Amino acid sequence: MTVTKSRRYVFDASVALKWYLPEDDSKEARQWYEAIKKGKIFALAPEFLLIECANALLKHHKLIKEDVTAIIDDLTNSGLELIPLSILRIDQIIALAERYNLTIYDAIYLELARFTDVKLITTDTSLLKIKTHTRPLG
Repeated sequence: MTVTKSRRYVFDASVALKWYLPEDDSKEARQWYEAIKKGKIFALAPEFLLIECANALLKHHKLIKEDVTAIIDDLTNSGLELIPLSILRIDQIIALAERYNLTIYDAIYLELARFTDVKLITTDTSLLKIKTHTRPLG
């Protein structure tokens, strides 16, 4: 299956967590996740998404180590293409963070979307204000 540009997206942790947790928009998030696993869309994320998700699951959602490990293993084998941070330019990331008043973490997702010329799927309200490179989950 050839995946066209319109079927390629960057996903952030705000969406990835909804693949596993009952939150607002979890149903929509899981539909995206099923499409990724079936190869209907090509999904990208910076490799640190795994660490960001593990931290949120362990510290914020208070899951036990075994559940966090199982979720991270599933993410690793889901078809999500994890992109090394080394392909992105730190000066571009910092410029985006300053321009849009973002955390460096959020700017990394935005820079990956900009660099690959695809939309970032997110539920983060700060990122959704940047309409040129983002789209809402629903």
